[in-house]
Amino acid sequence: MSRPEMLWASLVLIAAGGCIHDSFLNYSTNKAKYTRLVDGAPGLVSTMVEEGFSSAGVTVLLKRHEHEIRLAGQTKSGQVFCVYVRPDKASPSSKSTVTIKWDRQSDEQLWDSVLERLPPCAPEEGDSPKGT
Repeated sequence: MSRPEMLWASLVLIAAGGCIHDSFLNYSTNKAKYTRLVDGAPGLVSTMVEEGFSSAGVTVLLKRHEHEIRLAGQTKSGQVFCVYVRPDKASPSSKSTVTIKWDRQSDEQLWDSVLERLPPCAPEEGDSPKGT
């Protein structure tokens, strides 16, 4: 194969890779590890998380999408992250599920700092706790 043909083939593969739907991508296999059920409505919980990042000197962009609140930002070390705050399906007005995803490698220190700002959620009878 000549160099121009290899270049075009590479460009087609890159373009096809960018068009793959997110559900086909394999994100973290430890999804439950970075998910926490907390007391509080999503609006209140996202405000606590945003204040926590602000006090740590990390600027976040808040975006609402239907019932979900997303807080995206970048740490001083360049790590890009997104925190998702969603109403809990069992009790949408009183509890929220907080999940964090990273662009590349997970940052345990950042996750721990997020958890410090969140109110604990007492497990109800018959519930198994989510997260760590």
